[in-house]
Amino acid sequence: MLNNLKKAVSNSFIYSIGNLSTKIVGIILIPIYTQKLTTADYGMLGVLEITSELLIALFSLSIYQSFLRLYWDKDFRDRQEEMFFTSLFVVIIIAILMFLGFYPFISRLSLLLLDNQDYGFLIKLMLLTVGLKIIVRIPSTLLRTQEKSVLYTIANISRLLVTLFATIYFIIYLNHKVEAIFEAQIIGQIFYLLFLLPFITRNIRLKFNLNILKSMLEYGFPLIFSSISGVLLTLGDRYCLRFMTNFSDVGIYNLGYKVANIIKVFFISSVQLALPPMVFQMIDQPNCKRFYSKIMTYTALALSIIILAISILGKEAIKFVVSNKAYWEAYKVVPLLSFSMLFLMLMYTATTGLTIMKRTKILAKLVVMMSVLNIALNILFIPFLNIIGASLATLISRILHFSIVYYYAQKIYRIPYELKKIITMILTGLGLFLLSLFVNDFSLIPRLAVKFILILSFPLVLYFLNFYEPIELLRLKQSWQKWSNPRKWKKK
Repeated sequence: MLNNLKKAVSNSFIYSIGNLSTKIVGIILIPIYTQKLTTADYGMLGVLEITSELLIALFSLSIYQSFLRLYWDKDFRDRQEEMFFTSLFVVIIIAILMFLGFYPFISRLSLLLLDNQDYGFLIKLMLLTVGLKIIVRIPSTLLRTQEKSVLYTIANISRLLVTLFATIYFIIYLNHKVEAIFEAQIIGQIFYLLFLLPFITRNIRLKFNLNILKSMLEYGFPLIFSSISGVLLTLGDRYCLRFMTNFSDVGIYNLGYKVANIIKVFFISSVQLALPPMVFQMIDQPNCKRFYSKIMTYTALALSIIILAISILGKEAIKFVVSNKAYWEAYKVVPLLSFSMLFLMLMYTATTGLTIMKRTKILAKLVVMMSVLNIALNILFIPFLNIIGASLATLISRILHFSIVYYYAQKIYRIPYELKKIITMILTGLGLFLLSLFVNDFSLIPRLAVKFILILSFPLVLYFLNFYEPIELLRLKQSWQKWSNPRKWKKK
């Protein structure tokens, strides 16, 4: 099991390099966005971003998820190249039909989403971006499925660099506004496909297989609804703010969400990219359940440290990165949104048993139910608490979502998760965060010093609470002895 965990950590780390580059690019662009775009412009961007995610969830038909699940299935191992072609061909057709289907209604979409029908060109750019992202997901999923983490990371970093330079060029030199973001993304997606063209041609067989498509749709169809509801659950707060407040509030909230979303991009997404192939490959191994259990414990521990750091330092980070004071109120939502990311990760991990048993219909029903609840909570809280209400609704929804998924997953496929340890982590992190609030009125240097001490004390406090097992302490000691001495790095 230890070797499998090491492999998972290694792949997650490699994926995280690519995801970290995503966030570094985002951090580089935030000062440009907040300087060149008003809070209302940034709010419009937020609405278009979540609309893009909703369209991707709807029109991708969850084919990439079916591809990931069935690629190593014993019934399809001799037809993997056909499966890849079939999946890629179908999503290309879907992307074309989606754009042509919406084209006559561009002005109406502009009016609905942006309160002005003159943003038709911006809507077209958004639709093109959506279509390319749907197509790109198939080769990206193949990279993950084959555990080509290095190539995956190189391709994504290259795409991000192209997107970054294109965005800077369009915004700074051509003085474009929100449309610059989508123009640059279109260029980046096309470059990505061209970069991966040799890999695509090596793994494809030009044969459309209707039986494979039927199997993929059968598995993935329930996931379409869960994907759509998942987007609404994750991003519906922006829609509620857009229709209940104004674009400026959406812009401020959107910035706070992007800061908290560092956790998802850097950590959660990296883990989700690396682990599913290993989870499915280990289904028949005798120690698989302990492996699944430790995944939840270790990911929650690493994630808690990151959440604590972002929650405690969110105010300072936003003021450092953003010079426009109109955006500074965004720091208020960072702790709640960051904390909600922990329950998002726990929910993803808890679905292991359901995906193994192919009980995706349960996931679909739960996500739909939670998305409705999330929107209801937003409607309830936003009139009184504004952007704080939206972040509180997100946190409550994710806590309930994890709890219910955990309950049903354990009934169908019991895994001995270490919930007591996870609760200990949560309470310890919450206590340290509350302590940090007492130093917010200190001058900058003493405040930062105390906050860094609180963050670094988190794993130490857990040690005194007997959180770690003896074998874990031994492995940590051995790892420290190895990596603290460069002469031992080459030794196995």
